[in-house]
Parts: sequence; C-alpha cells; structure tokens
Amino acid sequence: MPPPQVSATLKYGGQPAPAGATVPVDASGLEVELQVPPGVALVSASLTLKAPADSETLDVLQGSPPAAIVTSTGKVSLPDTAVEWFTVDWGVRRPLVSLKLVPTGTTGTGKGGRLRLTEGGPWFLPTPAVVVPLGSSRTLPALMASRLMVEVITLATAQNPNEAPATADITGLELKAAARPVDLRAAVGTESPFFIQALPLQPLQELTLRDELLAALTRAWPASLEGGRVVVTLRSSAPGRLLRPRLSLFTAPVLTTFENGQAVVSRTLPTDGQAEAAIPVPAGRTLQAVELTVEPRLRPERSGLLPRPPEAPPLAHHCGQRHAAAQGFSPLPPGAELQGIDLFLRLLSRAATGTLAIHPDDHGQPAAVPFPGATVDLALEQPGTPPWSYRWVSVELPKVLSTGEGGWWVVLTLTAGELLWSLGDAAQLEPSAEVLPQSAAFRLDSNPWLAREVPGLTRPWAHSRPRLADPAPRPPPSVQLRWGTAGIDVPLDGEGHASLGPKQLEALPPPVAGTGAQPPLRVVLGSKIAGDVTLRQLRVTLSADKVLLSGLDP
Repeated sequence: MPPPQVSATLKYGGQPAPAGATVPVDASGLEVELQVPPGVALVSASLTLKAPADSETLDVLQGSPPAAIVTSTGKVSLPDTAVEWFTVDWGVRRPLVSLKLVPTGTTGTGKGGRLRLTEGGPWFLPTPAVVVPLGSSRTLPALMASRLMVEVITLATAQNPNEAPATADITGLELKAAARPVDLRAAVGTESPFFIQALPLQPLQELTLRDELLAALTRAWPASLEGGRVVVTLRSSAPGRLLRPRLSLFTAPVLTTFENGQAVVSRTLPTDGQAEAAIPVPAGRTLQAVELTVEPRLRPERSGLLPRPPEAPPLAHHCGQRHAAAQGFSPLPPGAELQGIDLFLRLLSRAATGTLAIHPDDHGQPAAVPFPGATVDLALEQPGTPPWSYRWVSVELPKVLSTGEGGWWVVLTLTAGELLWSLGDAAQLEPSAEVLPQSAAFRLDSNPWLAREVPGLTRPWAHSRPRLADPAPRPPPSVQLRWGTAGIDVPLDGEGHASLGPKQLEALPPPVAGTGAQPPLRVVLGSKIAGDVTLRQLRVTLSADKVLLSGLDP
C-alpha cells in the first residue's frame, strides 16, 4: 500500500482558483490549502511565486475601491466638457502600460494629453516626456505612479512647433497597468507573515520561499501527526495576478505504533533474559530517525548467581513423588537476604505439584526443618504437545529470608507429576559470584540425603538462580534495534528516552529482499533483573517522498 501523501488545492474566495496561467491575488488572500493525512511529517518545502509579464494587465479604473477622477471643471467623473486637465488616483503604486483618451467629435483634433505622475509627492514629468494624442491608444513604458495627471495641449506641428495649453471634451478614458502585484505577504494560518515583499514585483520576477516557509509550516503542522488542514495565504494590498504558484514538499511517513497498532506496549523481562516488541515497516523504506521512551519497573533485587545452562542439558535430577532433590549454597553475603530463586526445569508430565523450601545446612545436607515461612507451594503446568523444553521457573518467597551465617539448601519435593532439574558443573562457574553452589543431593522416599555424583562432572550442581533483595535503583535494561540480521545498541538518556538520527541508523539498512514478507524492526530489551517494561512515544521516521502538488495546476 502506498504511503499517505499530502494533497493541495489553490483557492481564491473560498473556492478553487479559476483556471488559467495566472490567478488573482489581493487583500482577501490567495490560499494554498494542504490536506495532511495522519502519520506524515514534513521534511522540507519550497513555494515558487512568479509575477506575470507586463502583457498581463488590469483596468486601473475598475480597482477596489474604484479610482478617483477629478477634472479642471470640478467634476469627479468623465465625460466632461472643456477640460483643461484631469487627474486619476488609484491609491497604490502601479506600472502603467497603456492609455487611451477618448474625445467628443472633433474637439480632440490636433490635441493630445501630456502626462504628469506622482507617487505621493509632487507631480513630475516622466523622462522622456509622454504625450498621448487624443483619440488614440498609447503604450507606456511601465510608468510607476499612484496618480496620473493628463494636461490637454495642442500638438506641435511643423508650422507650429510649440505646444500650448488647450481644452477638449473628454468622453472616456482607458488606463491599464501591469497586473503584477504591488506588494506581497505570505503567512501560515493565523500567524504573522513569515515573508514580506514591500515593493512591486518586477516583470517575471520569481521568488522561492524555502527556510522561512518550512519553519512556518512546521509550527502549523498537525500536532502529534494526527493529520489535518494547513493553509498558506498570499496577500497583496491591491488586486494583482500571479502565475500559478509551484509548491513542492518532501514528506516522510512516520510510524507511531507497534505491532497490532498499539501506541503503548508492555513486556515482561525474565531474569537475565530478553523481551522484544515489533514495528512493521513498509518495504522499500530506510530509517531516518527513531525515537521512543523506555519505562522499566524492575524488581528490587539483584542476582547472586547467573548461570546460563544449555537449552537441552544432558544431565538432570529426576524428581517425582518418590524422588526429591536439593541444592546447597554458600552463605549469603553479610546483610543480604534471599527474595526468591529460579530453577531450570523440564516437565515430564503435563502438570506437577509439590513444594519448594529453603532449609538451613546441617553438616553438609538439608536440615530436617526449613526456615520459618520459607516454604512455597508449586503448581506447574505445561501447554502444548510433549516433549517439552527446559524453562526457568521463578519462585517468590513469602517474605525476604535471612539465612544467617551458614550455608543453606533449596529442596524440591513433588506430590504429583514428574520433572527434570538440570545439572551442570559448578567448577565452570565464575568464582566471583555472590552466592556459589555447594554440593547437590537427592533422596528416595524418606531415606537419608545422598550427595549427587555424576561421572564427568567435577562438582555437580542443579541449575538455580538465587535472587537477593536490593532496594537500590536498578540499572535500566539494555536496548537494541534489530532489523533482519543487523542490530545497533540504543542509548537512553536519564529520562529513558532514545533518539537516533540518520548517521546512527546507517548501520541498520533494510533487510535484503527475499521471497517472504519483510521482517519487522524489533526493539530488543535485555536485563539481568526481572521486571516489566513499557514502551511508548514511538516515532520512526522513514525515508522521504518528494511531492509535487498537482492540485495547484489549472
């Protein structure tokens, strides 16, 4: 499915702008209306505005408000008789390009109108002086003025080379100016203009708005990428025309949800384990930026020992209704308390019940009676079809337990079902662990405990992870982004926020296309401490599209 794209419409007076190479612009505004779909971010923008040639004209007399006319006889309109002069005031500086003076009958024979101009100050003669014969049309060289005076004179001839003041009956007047805007302002929404052109545009002058347009559009872009309407308004203080604007945008799809459209996801992290959340990414896209916030809630504990047994250990205790197993440990560090323990087990029956208890050491074997309040009922169940795999089973003690200065034992007793408690070699463990395993033991029925001896293992022990209470703040989980076979580490700031830019994401290219669906981008979390993690405020910016907005075309 193609990504959503911005669409645009050029509007004048609330309706689509009229067809044609040029469009009107005035104080009411010419609008470039953008419809922004959800999930689209703006990367760059440019708007090109161009004035028409002076062959594009408008009637000065039909402006809004209409031009004011005053004649030498005191009238405020034409026609008028025996006129020595008249003035036309249209209020703004415009380039005059043609003038036609229409006399009555023969009153204009041999006469013309000499032009004087003003731009708000004294009257002046254009250089060179311009005289328009009455009854004819004269092209003007874009004379810039806001008022025009026409003085009736007799035209010079070979017999009479001197011009002289005269009068004529003036029936009508045609006065045209170049339609290029007298000034121009651009604004987005209700903001102040981000661009101002105070002087009249020159013929075919081209203006391209980039940085200032991008800043204004960015401020007005729909919040939280929800989509909506954004309007760029062009205004001129007096009516004019522009060639149809050209607008181009670079927009980028932005992903804000994880799999199944979830904006917020929570994952449970096992002790010394991983959890992940997937982000579907459309094919053919690269990553430009990734932001997200990681909110961990890790248990107030630390791991005293972190073994990593193989997925399918070859040796194990066999535990059943007649077979109990135990694992002894060294004394806890001074002041440390046991909060829970994890066992690496594999069920041989679909369900198993029994107890796990923490016992003091009694001369190298579990004491007959566990510590007070240190017995937990177990009820394990395995879904699916056998054979089942090994998995860590986490057991929480009813309350934190101080085991004193001596060693202690974990005793597993089943009342129903069967399972395997995997065995390894304690000689291969790091000696720096806070809690180290001592001997492993087993017993049949109520017979005495026997030390477990396994050929090939120097010091047999049952895989376990003692967890010690620790109220100190836990280090945050590690975070990685993985896409296909590539992966990068994601640093978090003090607020748990991650922000990666294009340079960092170069090491995470799109997976090589195969026959199946493109794998999702994955956020992989890791921690030595168990707990819950929430991911929110996701924003994945993908490679940009250039959008030439055809809605501005006629």
